[in-house]
Amino acid sequence: MPWLACTELQHKIPTPLRAAILAQIVDAGLQVNGLAIEFLKQEGFGTVQDMVDQVRRDHGDAAADAMAEDMRELGERETSAALGSNPFSPYRQALIAEHLARWSFLSTPDSVFAAALTCGFAQLWLTREQAGAPWGTTSQVISNVNELFVKRAVPYRVDAEGEVHWHGDQKTYQAITEPALTVLADSRLAGARTEYEDALAGLRSGNEKALEDAIEESAKAVESTMKVLIDESKLTRSGKETADPLIRILAQGNVIPAHVDQMLFAAARIRNAAGGHGTGSVPRHTPEDLAVACVAAAGVAITYLGGKLP
Repeated sequence: MPWLACTELQHKIPTPLRAAILAQIVDAGLQVNGLAIEFLKQEGFGTVQDMVDQVRRDHGDAAADAMAEDMRELGERETSAALGSNPFSPYRQALIAEHLARWSFLSTPDSVFAAALTCGFAQLWLTREQAGAPWGTTSQVISNVNELFVKRAVPYRVDAEGEVHWHGDQKTYQAITEPALTVLADSRLAGARTEYEDALAGLRSGNEKALEDAIEESAKAVESTMKVLIDESKLTRSGKETADPLIRILAQGNVIPAHVDQMLFAAARIRNAAGGHGTGSVPRHTPEDLAVACVAAAGVAITYLGGKLP
């Protein structure tokens, strides 16, 4: 459990690790308050409270309340450690103003922290370039952060451009996501690749609508891959088929054995049950683990289908 984390807001990027990452950014030459100012402008926020309000809209009341409570408890702990219990200390407001941004980054949902970290790397590169400093320091910070993510089994990575992406479990990524992306590098599968990348982006964002979209885009990516395989195998389709008819066309055309149908239909079945229809009067809740499982199922199906392309 991270420091002060409420049960409603479980961080996959633990709070102590966030603190260590922010310290590395500060050591490289970027102050947290400077990062906060730029991030707020980038996201269209005027204040930290606007950030909390956006968390409420994207992640729900429980997540926003947990973030606000974590910020309050962390602030009380650090101000008491620095100033004692005197609520009338003349330095209290100055200390809060100095550290409020840091407390918000330590308490916000993972996807928001990842977006802020991406903003931080962009600022580091820009400020060091303007100062004529070598880029090696920023690259080293990125390398250090990735090493920490691996060491702490955190499902995020920073790419060479300084963008923080949802990555998933390392073994799952290497066994499922990476092979699927390799298959989707085929120019014939450009549409399916866009859909699968959109599914991965939904997992990175992590809010309710994005997780629902991840399920939808996963199923679409598998269906798009099957359509390309049918066309490349010189089979006939009407263009209106959904997943099940597409599977039957491939099986009847002897491109795939009939007994793999459940593997290929998994993402569509999850989509149909969890994200493919209107909610009616009851808001739909999409569990993160279900969205992750759907994207993984799609990755397995895409890799299998890609191996059948002529």
